[in-house]
Amino acid sequence: MKVGTLRFVVVAVITGLLLVAGSTAAWAQDCSLTAPNYVSNFNSGSSCILLNGNSPAFVPVGGATVLRLTTSDTTRVGSAWFNTKQPVQNGFSTTFRFQFTNPSGSADGIAFLIQNSGTGAIGFQDGNGGALGYGDNDSSTDNSAGAGIPNSLAIEFDTYRNFDGNRWDPDANHVAVQSCGTGKNTSHHGQFCTGGGNSTLGLASVTSPIFSDGAVHKVTITYAPPPSSCSEGPCLGSLHVILDNTDLFPNGVPTDLNTIGLDEGGKALVGFTAATGGSYQTQDILTWTFTPTSQSTVVTTGQTSIVPFQNGAFNYTALLNAGNPTTAQITPIVFENGNDCELLIHRNGGFPGAHCFIYENALGPHSDAPVMFALTCPQLTSTSDCSPLNADLGTQFNLSSLNAGLGFDPTNPLPGWLKGNSGIPGDPCRTNSPGDTLFVSNQISSFDPTPLPDPFTKGKSGGTGSCWVATFNTPNEAPSVTIAAPLNNAVYQQNQTGSATNASFTCNTVNNTVNNVPNATGPYLTPTSCTATNTPGGSTANGAHFDTASLGPHTFVAKVVDSATDSATSTVTYTVVGSTDLAILNLAALKAPVNSTLTYAIGVGDLGGATAVGVTVTDTFPSGLTPQSGSGNNVSCAIVNRRLTCTTVPFNCSVSGQTVSCPLGPIAPLSLSSLNGATLQIKAKVIGAVGSTLQNTATVSSSNADSKLSNNSSTAKTLVTAH
Repeated sequence: MKVGTLRFVVVAVITGLLLVAGSTAAWAQDCSLTAPNYVSNFNSGSSCILLNGNSPAFVPVGGATVLRLTTSDTTRVGSAWFNTKQPVQNGFSTTFRFQFTNPSGSADGIAFLIQNSGTGAIGFQDGNGGALGYGDNDSSTDNSAGAGIPNSLAIEFDTYRNFDGNRWDPDANHVAVQSCGTGKNTSHHGQFCTGGGNSTLGLASVTSPIFSDGAVHKVTITYAPPPSSCSEGPCLGSLHVILDNTDLFPNGVPTDLNTIGLDEGGKALVGFTAATGGSYQTQDILTWTFTPTSQSTVVTTGQTSIVPFQNGAFNYTALLNAGNPTTAQITPIVFENGNDCELLIHRNGGFPGAHCFIYENALGPHSDAPVMFALTCPQLTSTSDCSPLNADLGTQFNLSSLNAGLGFDPTNPLPGWLKGNSGIPGDPCRTNSPGDTLFVSNQISSFDPTPLPDPFTKGKSGGTGSCWVATFNTPNEAPSVTIAAPLNNAVYQQNQTGSATNASFTCNTVNNTVNNVPNATGPYLTPTSCTATNTPGGSTANGAHFDTASLGPHTFVAKVVDSATDSATSTVTYTVVGSTDLAILNLAALKAPVNSTLTYAIGVGDLGGATAVGVTVTDTFPSGLTPQSGSGNNVSCAIVNRRLTCTTVPFNCSVSGQTVSCPLGPIAPLSLSSLNGATLQIKAKVIGAVGSTLQNTATVSSSNADSKLSNNSSTAKTLVTAH
């Protein structure tokens, strides 16, 4: 992105040691991350995470650094918090990979937390591990008197079935969403929270995979906020926990993060806790990314609003074409797996063959991925639909090198700016089932693939809440160009003039007459250039005279380039010929018996100064003769080293009724040093009356103008005899 304008870097400097009882908080003077972006490991940026408890540490494992929450030892407990609060109120998506190894009884598990109690927050630390680092003592029956982290929501991954008098864990392999709002949290499922409400918002037993199997497991947690249409409580959002590609709560966990007491801007700390008790296991976080998924901007006329994401790795742009200033909320949805994006745009035959653009660093440094955008306008309607929103919308990004492997061609990219709408108020990108069609139109109006400015996809929106994604190799988008003149394979006379020799070509883009129509299919591309080049002859404008001065073959190419840099060409060839003088001689026997076969010997020569092209001999026989066959040779002879050397090209004639036609091809001018021409024989059966005279006239023609027509025909006379 443009350094200093689109890249926003927040540098956090910790000038003193954070002293919290039991805390092992790290110095953060070199932290330059504004959000967790540990895509492949924790080798860099670990100083952005503050550690607490008797166990957490950053540990090298096989060349990569992991966040180790607990070691394989008894009564270990720890917490780890990213030191910059994250905007969570308007939604987020976080993905992490964990691995549990060296178990002794497989205990106790980890939790991902959103909390507003400080970077030193940690739960019960005095023995048993059922609190998982965020909750209270296993024997606790009153959360308000315990050690749980207040102002928090936890998603726990529990590997031990705890009980104290009663089994408050359902099993030894489950996931639960726990919160007591602003009160102290508890890991006890179903416990009544001080102030009202059940501590467990969602609970799912997991039969497979077993968390403690030593394998690497992937978790993605997403939160969609309450719809803006909700004005009277309770207004609940939706929390999803996706474990190894399985959504454990397909209908979502009804949640409102506002209940935990968020900071101004809807922000809170995010991180992990873990614990062991009498049984233990090593509990590692291998990777972690966190994406605040919504930002708001005011869209106005006359000024483009730019919303940057992922430390400026990519952005979203909006420019109002007409109407009142509107607050728009943009939510990027980053695909960790590019195939998921492509499956979405290919659904039900939507845009087959298209690929989602892969953005450089979309998931963090050296981690590239496609990005989809949800656009809503909470201020416009109760459903958050952007209706009306007459605007130019776009995305600006750096091209990943991975696009080339998918067939991206910068000279003919066929880019798309696909628009869809799930029909779900306030959530235009959500699809409820694999069969749902999301993207139904291509709204692109321009594309710039050059590095500076950054590659830029732009299109027009005519209203409605919408979902957008940038693509390339988009079907049904290529422009076209048609050539009406010169005619393909035509022959023109040298220096010919008139309307027939004026260039005529038309450049077309898809739906270039449609613009800003609600529910239109687009794209709204326009031609940026429409040119033609003639060889020989050079550049030729539409309507201008094309070259007829240069003899010989010409190649005329017309090219269109549209506002997305797509291009197409059309090619015709024509020939310019000069004036010449063809001559023909037709010879036959003076007498021929009735019912005999009479052979006509015909010679053709070019007595002019230019090669004759498209030379044809036509012979229409009188009623006293029945034509049978014809053939010949195009002859080119030259004297080389005082010897006559000839080359012949045979040809055959066609017979249709009484007419014989013989295509001779081109014939070069005849001279003493270049003996060029054609010879042919035509055979016919004599059926005329004895004593009658048969007159047979053969005619030669070509595509050239002929300076002397009198020698273009020749007649042979034959008397019919009895014997």
